Amino acid sequence: MKMTLTETSFIRAINELFPSRKNYYSYNGLQTIWSYIEQYEEDTGQETEFDYIEMCGIYDEFDSLKELEEQHNLKRLKSENRVIEFEQWTNRNTGEYLRKPTKSFIVIS
Repeated sequence: MKMTLTETSFIRAINELFPSRKNYYSYNGLQTIWSYIEQYEEDTGQETEFDYIEMCGIYDEFDSLKELEEQHNLKRLKSENRVIEFEQWTNRNTGEYLRKPTKSFIVIS
């Protein structure tokens, strides 16, 4: 049995099915991951299976460049196309909107 997900149902499923990991990704981070997966499926013609636990092992979110650079070599990640930069409009822990967006990053393992 398969179920087709939209961006909204993808984000809702994560927040409802995995409440203990609700803040693992921000809303904007989940949108970024969704877009990346959709582009991958379009480019390869391969459908992916929704496995949130596996997803947590593949995609890491970093709230700042400093946090990212403390754990990874950014230059190497960029050369391997394993980092996605996006604008963060919400606080990952509270869900409150920020007055000014910040740069955040998704790293692909």
